[in-house]
Amino acid sequence: MVPDIPIACSLSDPELREREATVLRTFAAHVRGLEARPDGYLIELEPTDEAIAAATAVIVAERLCCPFLRFDLTVDAPGKRAQLALSGPPGTREFLATWLEPRAARTGGAQ
Repeated sequence: MVPDIPIACSLSDPELREREATVLRTFAAHVRGLEARPDGYLIELEPTDEAIAAATAVIVAERLCCPFLRFDLTVDAPGKRAQLALSGPPGTREFLATWLEPRAARTGGAQ
């Protein structure tokens, strides 16, 4: 059985600001849509190599500070579809909403 992992980020405020200014900003530039789900979010990406690399960078970075998150990267044939699903235990969607929803509203990406 997997022990309960708290739904929290272990980054300090300065580390979080640095993450937002680098990895997360690069990733956000490739987001085309956002869909809230009961256990998290589905993020529609541009179907490009750059978007896939940005999603992979998010996974590598975020899995260390937010170990409760589950990442599912789906990539179809070139130019067709790229999606990143972020999910986890109850409370994950609410945790992610504080970061994802304001950005989606600014870009018109919320669905």
